[in-house]
This record gives sequence, C-alpha cells and structure tokens, in this order.
Amino acid sequence: MAGLKKTDKTSNSERLAGFLKETPGGCLEFQGGRVHKYGVFWMNGKNHRAHRAAFELHHGREPNGILLHTCDNPLCCNPSHLSEGTQSDNMADMVRKGRSLKGVRNPMCKFTEEDVAFILTSTMKVKDLAAKFGVSRHTISNWRRKQ
Repeated sequence: MAGLKKTDKTSNSERLAGFLKETPGGCLEFQGGRVHKYGVFWMNGKNHRAHRAAFELHHGREPNGILLHTCDNPLCCNPSHLSEGTQSDNMADMVRKGRSLKGVRNPMCKFTEEDVAFILTSTMKVKDLAAKFGVSRHTISNWRRKQ
C-alpha cells in the first residue's frame, strides 16, 4: 500500500492510516518502509518509528520513554497495543514472554536441547560430562543447578 502523499489537505493521521493494514489479531500493521524490524514514517520534517508516530498522533504528545507492544508485533501501530515503559519494563516483558536468548536459545550456546536433557538426567560425574562435551566443570554444574 502506498499511503497518501503529503498535501495541504492530508493530515499526518490520514497519511499514516493509508499505510496501515488490520490483521486478524487486531494489529494495525505498518506497510511502508522499514528500518530493522520497525516501520518508518515521515512526519513533521523527520523520520519517526511508525508506532511512535501513531502514539503521538493518537495521544497528542510524544511518548515518555520507550513503547512496549503488548502484541509483540514491531510493525503494529494500534494505539491500544502500545504502552509507555522503561527499558527495564521491556526486558522484563521479554523474559516473561520467553523471548530472551537464555540457555540453548542463545546462539553462543554449545548445547542442544538433547544435550541438556542428557546432562540433567545423567548419572555421570560432572568431570566426565565436562570432558564429553568439551566444556568446564563449572558449565555442567550451572546447567544442573538450573533444573
């Protein structure tokens, strides 16, 4: 969708609405340009992240701090899916929803899910498991402590 071109007769709200497409989950997904995974919208002489522009146009003010997406959709511009928060709030939300890269989800992790299951159920000594997987004893102990 191309959106509306800026003229004297089109408001920022009308232009933004031209870039939005409603999804079955109630998100208003931005269909225009993107930087990383967020939409970018030209407003008042500069680029804004589309969800921040939507918040500002809806509430009549810039957001305080960062905006959290309750829907976890970075392209969503639905003001009812956006809430103000801090970076700490955002990180806590990520952990609570299981999106953090801890454990085997971390790209630097040397273990598969099967490896971890083996470590947790094995009766082998820590030193033997460490040798088997090529890691320190401390690493094996840490995995066993997490269970």
